[in-house]
Amino acid sequence: MDEEILHPNLQNQLLQADDLSSFLNILISQRHLQGSHLQLWLEYESNELRICHSSSLAETNRSYGHANEFTTFFIINQLKKRLGSQWQPNYLAFHHQCLPKAKIVGQTKDQKVIYGARKNYVPLRLDIEQLALPISTLNKKREDAMTRLTGMIDNFWEYESFSIEFIAHLFGVSERTLQRVLLQNGTTFRDYVNKKKIHKSIQLLNQGYSIQSVAEKMRYSDPSNFSRAMKKHLNLTPKQYLQQRL
Repeated sequence: MDEEILHPNLQNQLLQADDLSSFLNILISQRHLQGSHLQLWLEYESNELRICHSSSLAETNRSYGHANEFTTFFIINQLKKRLGSQWQPNYLAFHHQCLPKAKIVGQTKDQKVIYGARKNYVPLRLDIEQLALPISTLNKKREDAMTRLTGMIDNFWEYESFSIEFIAHLFGVSERTLQRVLLQNGTTFRDYVNKKKIHKSIQLLNQGYSIQSVAEKMRYSDPSNFSRAMKKHLNLTPKQYLQQRL
């Protein structure tokens, strides 16, 4: 996926990214411009940011492996533009076997590739401080500040240790500053995240998950808390929502 075949709007936005956080935010939040075949998301664990990706092709499709490898090389090349041409990930992870293996292994610092992983990803070893955005990013016009803030929330809200403290740390500002930006745009941190959780919960209910399992997946302490949260945002409990679908 060289720049020549990037969607022009995505390419222009990536070129304007002046820091790693901005680049990641644009790459994830604007991935839809490239088409449904480009599935990207971020995970953060033990000081390792994982840029995860998956092809929409079936695993039985002969192009499945090639598509994933193609995306991996694209991510690596884009990171090199921000981190230096000599940068390499310590290792790579693939859901499938790659051929020729030497070419893939040669892209890593530790000459290591994990095959049969649960997902494809390019790891980026860093402390969360390295992702911190300069305070000035939240001192720009209101619309731009909100876009950056909600972009980061959208990227990380399903991360297990996600919290307002985590997002404040990314921006290098106080929790009060984040809340002020959100209030200026008619919402709060809790309400914004709860709406994300309810939207995801509806998707899971529609896929056939039980109320109990959805409550657990969305990290509600018990189904009754899930029911109250959904009632607040939709004026329907999960049970009522499922009944009206019948």
